[in-house]
Amino acid sequence: MFRTRLKMMRSVRAFWFAAGALTCLSGCIGSAPQGTTTVEADALPRLRIDVGDDRLVGQGDPATLSVDIRGGKAPYHIRWSQESGPTTQIVSTDGPMATTAPLMELGHLVFRVVVADATGQHASAFAPVEVVPAGSQNEDLVITGPMTIDSDQPVQLGVVGGSQGGGLTYQWTVVSGDGTLSGADTAMPNLSGGNAGDVRVRVEVSDPADGTIRAAETIIHLALRVSVSAPDVAISGMPVALTTSVNADPARVTFEWSVDQGTADIDNPAAQNVMITMSVPESVHLHVTVSPGASESGTQPEEAMANVRLVSIEDTTPEAVVHTSMGDIRLELFYDDAPKTVFNFLRYADDGFYNDLVFHRVIAGFVIQGGGFFMNGEELEARPPTFDPVMSEANNGHSNTIGTIAMALRGTDANSGTSQFFINLGDNNFLDTATANQPAFTVFGHVIAGMDVVDAIAIVPTGQRSGQSDVPIDPVTISAVSRGR
Repeated sequence: MFRTRLKMMRSVRAFWFAAGALTCLSGCIGSAPQGTTTVEADALPRLRIDVGDDRLVGQGDPATLSVDIRGGKAPYHIRWSQESGPTTQIVSTDGPMATTAPLMELGHLVFRVVVADATGQHASAFAPVEVVPAGSQNEDLVITGPMTIDSDQPVQLGVVGGSQGGGLTYQWTVVSGDGTLSGADTAMPNLSGGNAGDVRVRVEVSDPADGTIRAAETIIHLALRVSVSAPDVAISGMPVALTTSVNADPARVTFEWSVDQGTADIDNPAAQNVMITMSVPESVHLHVTVSPGASESGTQPEEAMANVRLVSIEDTTPEAVVHTSMGDIRLELFYDDAPKTVFNFLRYADDGFYNDLVFHRVIAGFVIQGGGFFMNGEELEARPPTFDPVMSEANNGHSNTIGTIAMALRGTDANSGTSQFFINLGDNNFLDTATANQPAFTVFGHVIAGMDVVDAIAIVPTGQRSGQSDVPIDPVTISAVSRGR
């Protein structure tokens, strides 16, 4: 299990975070086994394998996989596995042959075969399978790929159907619409979208052997998309600008802004770009909906929405209160020096994420750590973080000294901070410097009241629980983290 772990080797004052390790065990083939000499292995023809051409399989049919083995020395050990695509089962294997369960989902699958011979040589190959509508593998060409593109990332297209041999040439074109093809002379080009609307794509497949040219066309819809550029944090009472980008002519779409949670004034809810003013320190959730205007004749009826989250603070030294079963701890947060980390901490607090969590690691003279576990009966259970990790803001002029609060991290990744934090019980300046075994830890605030509560937590009896050490025997619970002002 991955977990954030903050631990000190008391005897040598060394410190590291142990995040747990995901150990992947796979079948490995070593050097020549007993009874086979290195000279013999070197004299053998090199082991080579071939899985043949890509396979077209009709929807609902199984795929038959095969591998041709040349060279090496028998007996051969053959292992098939699936690498990607809709999950299916390999239901039978008979030497170099393998059969899957019926393939019910259209799409692209890739299988892998690993072959080892008696001398320790091994080789691997990938066998792509394209699942197409039943019967189309023997009919006319069919263009494969998504019928709707709803992101700004290129998508891959393909062509299947008919009896496609070797030596074919391909020519893809955008017949109409706002799209760009890369690799237009290959079997599987990439399509990048522009403005929202329909893109008609055509492919011509030429066979030099008989001079025939076959063609297929399809329509791919580029969905309406909108994104918003906004600051993470705003000062209460001071307007902030929110700017939108849309993959359509802004003059031909409509915008509608609304507040989902919290309190905020929007200067013009029907504008593309708006000014937002929040009057109290809190988290505010907004969204903007973009719809095609009435003049967009022929445009598919659709709309796009983007969510925005802003955290309001009273000034650049906001306060927060950690309410615990042993008393309150009041913090002053260093927004000027760690803005992203303060934003991260406050959004977790405002969402109630810390409610009913515990301090799961207490090491007297070192740290108390919380923000990631709750008690499930007698066991610790992790509460998964709800936001992406934040970038490190270590070395910001603040040191890990007694009474400061800092981000806990995962392993040696300085940019892995999420919900967990620790309060320093001593001057742990060595946490400020990155080494090969530990990152530098971001200090983002300090205790301004309730240090007696911190000290009381620091001396509670601890022991082993749920595979972790230094866990308070009697849980120290965080009932909530609230705004101090």
